[in-house]
Amino acid sequence: MRITAAFDPVTRIEGHLNIEITIDTVNGQQQVVDAKAVGGLFRGFEKLLIGRDPRDAQHITERICGVCPVAHGLAAVRALDSAFGVPVPPNGRILRNLTNGSNFVESHILHFYLLCLPDYIKGPVAAPWQVDWDIDRRLGNADIDRLMQHYLQALQINLPYKSKEEMIAMFNKIRSLMPYLVAVSASSPLVEGKATSYMDNRLVYYRQNQAAIPEICHGILPEKLESVDDYVKINRQIYSDLKRQGAEILCREWVNSRGVIVRFTRSCLEVKAIDEQECLHSDMAFSAFLLALLRSNLILEEDESSLMAMLESAMRQGTSGMRPELEALLRQAERSATKEERGYLPLIAQRIEQGSLAELMMQKLQETGAVEEEIKGLMRQMQWCLKENQPYSVEMGSCG
Repeated sequence: MRITAAFDPVTRIEGHLNIEITIDTVNGQQQVVDAKAVGGLFRGFEKLLIGRDPRDAQHITERICGVCPVAHGLAAVRALDSAFGVPVPPNGRILRNLTNGSNFVESHILHFYLLCLPDYIKGPVAAPWQVDWDIDRRLGNADIDRLMQHYLQALQINLPYKSKEEMIAMFNKIRSLMPYLVAVSASSPLVEGKATSYMDNRLVYYRQNQAAIPEICHGILPEKLESVDDYVKINRQIYSDLKRQGAEILCREWVNSRGVIVRFTRSCLEVKAIDEQECLHSDMAFSAFLLALLRSNLILEEDESSLMAMLESAMRQGTSGMRPELEALLRQAERSATKEERGYLPLIAQRIEQGSLAELMMQKLQETGAVEEEIKGLMRQMQWCLKENQPYSVEMGSCG
């Protein structure tokens, strides 16, 4: 009996594909006698290129796919090499191979975590794991928990808003909380193996990296907003500055590097200032702390110069320069927190009492000496904390 099986669409890929397999009886046995793969969407890139400068081909063809743009761009480049009869210099070949290899790595990670893995792990009852089917996921609970940590560890805090008014209120409140959030999450006291005068060097380099166009980060502290138009004007000014520098490719909403930015494309606020990356538990604790504070009735500083001074103090000293204020905020958070959030707040209390991760690191190195072997030992402890999802403390001694 002749059977045709169609898989349309083929899922877990980037693009539109259907597969048809025909099975028939041959010499008394069922065999595949025909198979077809059909791309079901006409993109028209060949038509787009007609009449254009050939040198545009590389940039246009890369838009064929968001997962593997480099392969399409290289195909166009090689076609131009052939058309112009230009030999590729050795360094050019090496650079192309490195670029293509890097895209291989990125593409594999993207396919694994975004296109494939959600079928095999039980995540929260939210997209992309909805609807939660009771099926054999092929993985044990330990593997599922470990892979879920990978997802959450990669995320920055994103807070959805329902209206323009809610967005403005949340944005301004996070702005006023910024020095306190930086103080309690400071985690980068070392640069190239040496201590600096800052507990949060990550934000120092945020500023330094934008030296050519300081308005991109505005000293980390965002301006107070009265309306959505205020924020749109800020971004437009950044885009104008970038275009004058010939960097219009960066004119996207994520280029704004203030401590909190608006992501209009997904209706949320993205908090960039908190990025301790110690372990999943600590990331969740900072999220719980912020969420509870956003529900609290707080009287906060709004003056820009005062907040800038407080932010500088937080970057330099961590919690030590504002411990009483942090303790008051913690009490407010404890009153407003949900049951789940309260489970994470003891770590925030510990950070406020003992110091931020950066302060704990420096305390440890002051006791043992900030020599290379001691720093390596401390980094191994941090690696263990990340792997085992255990917040660091000076009392824990050797880890792992």
